[in-house]
Amino acid sequence: MTDSSRYEIWLTERLSALSSPPRPAADLSLGAHLRDDLGVDSLAFIELMVGFEQQFDLRLDEGDLLPSRYSTVGDVLAEVKKYVSGPRTA
Repeated sequence: MTDSSRYEIWLTERLSALSSPPRPAADLSLGAHLRDDLGVDSLAFIELMVGFEQQFDLRLDEGDLLPSRYSTVGDVLAEVKKYVSGPRTA
């Protein structure tokens, strides 16, 4: 399994539990809108991102924890992949 697959699997599993109402991870798509389709509010979003930091031993920039920066599952996945693909530049 590639690292990219690991992050996507982890992300969809967590979002399936954090969505309101919860739904099977297999039902989530990268195009699913966090708020409109999944009912993910700002608190659930922060829980998701902090969980990602803990799970993969990373530290996300504070600005990248703002729910308003992301619309879809794919947006979140693209951002977290930046952290795991190499050093970040300011």
